[in-house]
Amino acid sequence: MTRLSSIFLLFVPLAGACAGRVQMSWHPNVVSDVPDSTMVRFSTPESRKKIFGMSAGWQRGTPALVSIMGDTVMIPQNATMEVFRDHKGNLAVWGGIIGYLIGTVHTIATCPPERDLGVCGESGEAALSLLAGGLIGWAIKTERWIRVARDTLPAPRGNR
Repeated sequence: MTRLSSIFLLFVPLAGACAGRVQMSWHPNVVSDVPDSTMVRFSTPESRKKIFGMSAGWQRGTPALVSIMGDTVMIPQNATMEVFRDHKGNLAVWGGIIGYLIGTVHTIATCPPERDLGVCGESGEAALSLLAGGLIGWAIKTERWIRVARDTLPAPRGNR
């Protein structure tokens, strides 16, 4: 077995780790789904600046947030509202895959035509770039925000 094929075998468990996992969790759709003291943010079309805070009164239909300074801010009618869901974690697996692919392509591209690819792969560039990509991906933290809509009241029913 050549060195390149043994490096390729490292890719198989890494690809298996990318299969991911399915996790069911809370996903609000409208303002009334959001309990008080949930991390939220909003922005208006006039000011693209996002204002962060904790939700207050969202389940009662009067969305407001308590800012970091302790001020209560009523959310305007035309605001875009988002709820913090969770941290998605880091991108170590994707960084490792991308690093591995870059290292493999570099190894193949720099290998002289008269040499066997297995000999060129013995330097371990792909494995080092897998490690470097994984570390870079690990350092990148991501979070997930979910946009929620204002509740719309049903049309009033007349007396029948």
